[in-house]
Amino acid sequence: MASHLEHQGEQVALLAVMDTDPGDSMVMGQTSIEDQDDGSNIDAEIRLFVNCVGDALPDSARPYIEKFKKVRCQLYRLYWNHTSPKCHSGMILFRAMVQTDPSKQPISPYAWKPHVMGKIEVFDIGCTHVEMDQPAPLAEIGRVLAQRLNAIHTVEVKELYDGTKDLQCAVRIK
Repeated sequence: MASHLEHQGEQVALLAVMDTDPGDSMVMGQTSIEDQDDGSNIDAEIRLFVNCVGDALPDSARPYIEKFKKVRCQLYRLYWNHTSPKCHSGMILFRAMVQTDPSKQPISPYAWKPHVMGKIEVFDIGCTHVEMDQPAPLAEIGRVLAQRLNAIHTVEVKELYDGTKDLQCAVRIK
């Protein structure tokens, strides 16, 4: 989205993501899309979902799971053929530091380097990925975003009063 806005001539003042990688891990280690078509990773995603909701899925959910598998396979195919555009702004990465799977590591900011040309700032949040939308982690994330948005607003106001009349008019019109 940020690169699309930049392509349209907009300036991206703040780009922030919560505990996500750029998607490269979806196909990491695969030599072709056929490597994904066996459904093993998708079955793992379904097991993860079931663990998150805490109950076994009823038999009536099976048709939806099969549809989910088909949609997810199509997403893998689309991703496999997609070239991600680059974003020229910087980025804030909020990452969950509590891992439920001991074999996994927190998301590396280096995974984003091919996609983000500006500085990548990392803020470690003491929770799991699933807990990122809970009040305590959101309060921590909100404080950082509020500081950044206030800093952006201060810069814009400074430009408004330090600039020429033309700049003042242009900023006020927006």
